[in-house]
Amino acid sequence: MIEKERRVPEIIMQLHALLSRIPEMEHGREKAASELNKRKAGFIGEQKLDFRFSG
Repeated sequence: MIEKERRVPEIIMQLHALLSRIPEMEHGREKAASELNKRKAGFIGEQKLDFRFSG
């Protein structure tokens, strides 16, 4: 089986960069922060599965 290193998805890096540029009181910031949190949680879950299946 070919093992590939799991990398942080580009969308997570993009959302993180976006949040650093949006002012605190901007109405779209909350939606972007929510999306980033969901994506991060999914990525962390995938990493946990990788660890469980690796050994």
